Amino acid sequence: MTYDTSRLKELAISENGFIFDPMSGSTFTVNAAGACIIGCLREGRSRTEIIDRLRTTFTVDHSDLDSDLGEFIRLLVQQGILSPDFTLEQLPAQPKQES
Repeated sequence: MTYDTSRLKELAISENGFIFDPMSGSTFTVNAAGACIIGCLREGRSRTEIIDRLRTTFTVDHSDLDSDLGEFIRLLVQQGILSPDFTLEQLPAQPKQES
């Protein structure tokens, strides 16, 4: 089953985390970690890949990452940016790119 994340690609995101949703006209802000998560979702990254990216990019408490990521996804669903039935488990893992 494929889930539509095209709405994420329509978001305008500034360098300082200001986000504009042209579909609804809503604006909101996210911190650098939130912008990173949205970027990963735009790329179709899996939960594991997103958590790995957050671990390598930010100084975070590893025990909180999974629950924090789940909460951020719930917020995107509440804002209507992701569909109500969206879960990260349904995203396929991206193949590793060779250098």
